[in-house]
Amino acid sequence: MKRTLIPVTVLFILMLSHGLALDAGEFTAELNGLRLWYKISGSGPVCLMPNPAWGPSSELYFMSLQELEKTMTMVYLDCRGTGRSQRAAELTDYTWDQLIADLDAL
Repeated sequence: MKRTLIPVTVLFILMLSHGLALDAGEFTAELNGLRLWYKISGSGPVCLMPNPAWGPSSELYFMSLQELEKTMTMVYLDCRGTGRSQRAAELTDYTWDQLIADLDAL
């Protein structure tokens, strides 16, 4: 249950910024030693939407959350080791604390 609540809680941290316009497109960023992929689309307050962090890429959200892009700037993130993001060298680098650190760094 706790493993489900953390990503859901992160999802609801919607208001990361007001009035800051982000350029739409696909990008990579060096975060905590790994190259992570993310996509920005829409306009309005920022909503950081990480993928589940256990396998599927964030592409699973592109169509289903498209309606939110009318009122929010959606930032879709492929978490470490998923989708187009780089894999960590060690399995011990896949923790909830590391996921939160990556989200915070982005």
